[in-house]
Amino acid sequence: MALLLAPVNFWLLVSGGASAPPASDVSLCERVVLAHQAGDATEAIDMLCAAGRPVAVETSAPQFCRSLRLPSAGRPLTIREVSFGEGGLGGTMWEASIAMAIWLATNAQRVRGRAVLELGAGVGTPGLAAALLTGAPVTLTDRDAIESSELIDTISSNAAANGLSSTTQVRRTGR
Repeated sequence: MALLLAPVNFWLLVSGGASAPPASDVSLCERVVLAHQAGDATEAIDMLCAAGRPVAVETSAPQFCRSLRLPSAGRPLTIREVSFGEGGLGGTMWEASIAMAIWLATNAQRVRGRAVLELGAGVGTPGLAAALLTGAPVTLTDRDAIESSELIDTISSNAAANGLSSTTQVRRTGR
C-alpha cells in the first residue's frame, strides 16, 4: 500500500521586494489542500514539486522529524530534530534553512559540479538538500552545543536516513 502524503505546511520563497507570492504559486498550494481534503494529496504534491516553482511542501513525518518535498526533487528530505538541550540552536530546522533549501532546488545548476561546504549546519537541511538535488560532494560542519556529540551524530544520521552518506562528510569544528 502506498504511503499517503498529508501536507502540514507550505513554504513559498518570494523573490526581491515582493510582498506576496505569485497567485499561481498560491493556487498550486490550494490544489494540494483540496486534494488532501478529498482524501489523497500525493499526486498533487508530486505535481507541485515537479513544477519547479520556489515552493516546498512540508508533509507529515515521524515524531521529532520534519519532511520536505522540495521543487524538482524526486523524493522527500527528512530531517530529525533534537531538543535545545541536545543540540542548542542547531537542533531544529530553521525557516532560513528551508528557504536556502528551496533556493538550492530552484538554482541547482549553480551548485552542480562543485563541492559544497556548509558551516554551522545545525541539523543539515541546506547541505543535505544540495547533496539530494545535485549529487554534489557536501561537507557539513558544526560544533556541538554540549560535550556530547549529539548534534554531529544527528547530522550524520540525517545524511544516512536520506541515503546521502556517500556524498556527504560531517565534521566537528572547534569551540
